[in-house]
Amino acid sequence: MGSANDNKPFENIVYTWLGTDTGHTKLRTHDGAPATFRADAGSCSIRFSSIWLLFVTGVGMLIHIYSTGTWRMKAAYYRFFGYLNLFMFSMLTLILANNYVLMFVGWEGVGSVRIC
Repeated sequence: MGSANDNKPFENIVYTWLGTDTGHTKLRTHDGAPATFRADAGSCSIRFSSIWLLFVTGVGMLIHIYSTGTWRMKAAYYRFFGYLNLFMFSMLTLILANNYVLMFVGWEGVGSVRIC
């Protein structure tokens, strides 16, 4: 039997990346308070994202192992693995993002990495 906080996400906020915490915005909430915008750089993990973490890191590990033998004698060996690790970082950012802005950064990182 599970505990009471099985369905709560684990969130780790590192810092506020984008924000309007000064209170000088002209937008107001329904009760009249100044509306704030915050995009925190951090990670959020739930059960579904944990499954995707295992899948992406497992497949990424297999690609790294296979590619070591394939790219051993090629001139672009270091560049290939640099781009592959950048792709893995972008995929993990996409999975663990705790807001839509950071998820967009991960999405664009995945789409912009050209490995070959």
